[in-house]
Amino acid sequence: MGSGGSKGGGGSSLDDALGGSRPAAKPAAPRQEWPELQGIPVPTTRKLLGAPPPELKTLGAVARYLTAALEAHQYEEIGYFRFSDGFAIATRPERIGADATPVSERRWPAARVRPGAATRSLQDLFEVNGEEGDRYRSFVFICQGSGSDVGLNGGAQQTWGLWKTGSANPEGDELLERPVRGHKLYAFVYELSQDKGGRVLVSAASFNTATQHLRAAGLAAFLR
Repeated sequence: MGSGGSKGGGGSSLDDALGGSRPAAKPAAPRQEWPELQGIPVPTTRKLLGAPPPELKTLGAVARYLTAALEAHQYEEIGYFRFSDGFAIATRPERIGADATPVSERRWPAARVRPGAATRSLQDLFEVNGEEGDRYRSFVFICQGSGSDVGLNGGAQQTWGLWKTGSANPEGDELLERPVRGHKLYAFVYELSQDKGGRVLVSAASFNTATQHLRAAGLAAFLR
């Protein structure tokens, strides 16, 4: 009986007992570099927020600081980019009122669905459909070295769907391990509207300052 038991694969059972049954170590999730943002469209209004809080020693700590504040105020669809020697974070367009506060009952424009057309990509799925006459806003937060200028270029149309072209992984880039060295934070505010043909219009001026936009969005913590 004993020999019969060993014939049934006792060697492999011993291997299992010695470690073959241990769960294999999961390989570390591969990091994927954030896409590069080549330029920033001219904003409606902007504000230099200054240096990050001194306790934030790495670009990753700064990105997490910004992300935590945005998520606390329901900005859950965020795009992350490399930009210059730092990074950029873009928010999904939201519908706002005359005082720049979000219109809570219909804050996020619905996904744009083309009648009779199949959804071919996530980009199609997340294309938003604004309504003529409504007012929308996107934030783009920049963290970059103090010795470089923010390049204002790029098509205005990208502000409507800019967030969806970035990475959705806030921890996915080795850039985040770099130290903060003279970096400064900027808030760029884009007031958007849409005409009957679906074309995006970026306002050249606003009744609200960048500071008022930040306060109305619940992001006064960025103002120091």
